Amino acid sequence: MFNREELFIKTFIIKDRQERYLSLVTSKKGRNKFLQDLPHSISNELDPKYVKGVNGSSKDIYEKLKSKGAGKECYVISELSEIDGHVLSLSEALNQIIGRGMAAILICIDNKLAYFEGEEPNDRYILHRP
Repeated sequence: MFNREELFIKTFIIKDRQERYLSLVTSKKGRNKFLQDLPHSISNELDPKYVKGVNGSSKDIYEKLKSKGAGKECYVISELSEIDGHVLSLSEALNQIIGRGMAAILICIDNKLAYFEGEEPNDRYILHRP
């Protein structure tokens, strides 16, 4: 599923950091480094043109994502190994990651809509490229 990850990087990461992350997600060892960076630096490297902070419960965030066109499923990039790299229902994925203190990205629509959950309670963003 590396192609979805590469597309996420090209769509939502600032241009001068894309090369680094693209080189990481193309190998298993590099991808592990990418997952280590997820809670520490990715939120600072999201393209601010497409980032909007969001609060609320998993149900609230689900409704906000659905209003932007999210489908029933999403692709998960996560520190939680049991869900990382899997396609899950959007509601299940949100329930797994909201408030756990572990970073995750839910790709709802390739190159258009994603959700980022960081380690900190206020580190939550909808990434939307109209």
